[in-house]
Amino acid sequence: NGGSGYMKYLIADDDDGNLSNGTPHMKAIYEAFNDFEIACASPSVMDSGCVTTPSIAPVVIAYPGFGSVRLTWNGINGASSYAIFRTEGPKGCHAGKIKLTETTATFYNDKGLQAGREYFYIVIPKGPSSSCFGPSSQCTAAVPIELPEVKVLCPTEKIVLNLRDKTP
Repeated sequence: NGGSGYMKYLIADDDDGNLSNGTPHMKAIYEAFNDFEIACASPSVMDSGCVTTPSIAPVVIAYPGFGSVRLTWNGINGASSYAIFRTEGPKGCHAGKIKLTETTATFYNDKGLQAGREYFYIVIPKGPSSSCFGPSSQCTAAVPIELPEVKVLCPTEKIVLNLRDKTP
């Protein structure tokens, strides 16, 4: 039945307009629906498409900055772009991820962050179509740092840098 939820998921996952040759995630979709005995017997279940999809995860390094985090990662063969996700809170990367952006670069600067707060990131390499993506990076955490407090005292002509530890 073309109007069933199962078929709608397959159509959304399809990468070439032909369900008879499978979809990139057809086996996983079938198993999820079949667990509740609502999957269809036709079309035949097979994963296909996404031949050049990335097969390895990027390795992400996070560099905390002043109210920011700079992410860098290795380029992945077959990746046409990278989706960057961020989350925060006690569950880390296990809940509440938001997509920050998608880029063709192998770096991203996340700005306007709260200093002292922990942020978590994953990067997912994307293949030739929106249905084709590789494995995500490991969860990477970073804590932006605060800007140092700078005071200029006059008329003594002395400059005092106070880095919040009360050292003149």
